[in-house]
Amino acid sequence: MEAKFPALSITERDRRWKITREMMKLEGVECLIVPGLKGREALEGYLSNDYAEGLVVFPLAGEPVHLTWTGTRVTRRHESALRGVPIWVEDMRVGCDGPTLVKVLKEKGVAKGRIGVVGLEIRAPGEREGFMPYTLWAYVLAELPQAAFLELSEAFVGMMVVKSEEELTIMRHSARIGEAACLKMLEMAAPGLSELDLYAAIVNVIFKAGASPPPPHLILHSGLENLCWGPPMWIYQGGAPRILQKGDMVLAEIFPRYGGMESQQEMAVHLKPAHDLLLELGEAARRCYETGISVIRAGKTF
Repeated sequence: MEAKFPALSITERDRRWKITREMMKLEGVECLIVPGLKGREALEGYLSNDYAEGLVVFPLAGEPVHLTWTGTRVTRRHESALRGVPIWVEDMRVGCDGPTLVKVLKEKGVAKGRIGVVGLEIRAPGEREGFMPYTLWAYVLAELPQAAFLELSEAFVGMMVVKSEEELTIMRHSARIGEAACLKMLEMAAPGLSELDLYAAIVNVIFKAGASPPPPHLILHSGLENLCWGPPMWIYQGGAPRILQKGDMVLAEIFPRYGGMESQQEMAVHLKPAHDLLLELGEAARRCYETGISVIRAGKTF
């Protein structure tokens, strides 16, 4: 039986560090820069098991350094350690900027070496041209003219995709949280209910399970012919949330993130009276899903 709040171990840290260094050797780099910063995927957490909106400098040999933007991230980590949570990266410093990054790279002896970088051209949703700040990166390039930088976003993310048993435990837990949120949506959606009340109930399920959806937290829209996507408009624009009506389609995209692992659930609830065309489309989608499940196996080509 899995724990109510499963967590990753130091053994998992060592596995991740090992395969990261194997990837670095394959790519021929002496050091790797892995930023989370304001990027949606918070990739630094893969090596640090922390959310610090900073970046990790990960040398091929020696200890990594975790840079963050504020001292409160450091003191928070100390409090976590006092509660018995193991620290993955011992060396954490304040200074998530060009000068500090250059200082650490020189300290690690790679100022004239080959350095891998994640986040310059990651091409993730909403980040098609990366998320590394121009000012930070321009400073690094100017101060380290003899270094050779290699963009390794694809190699790094590809490495992350293959999950260990510990990671699968976390991912399944995240998925169960999402399923519980879907069930809450199915139970509550009804004519006369405010979109706000439905939104709050779904997010409440996620938060009470110890997870936290990344921005935009929850995608939710209603109406029979509503082509919107993204978070509800009233969150940003103000105004009264819509009241669900008979015959509505209530659509949501739910993405709980637990232990650094995000699962996603697509949810559609059709309020009576049912529209014949929507029922037909739903049946077709279900047949496609079941067909896909019947053939998807390891070794199959796309």
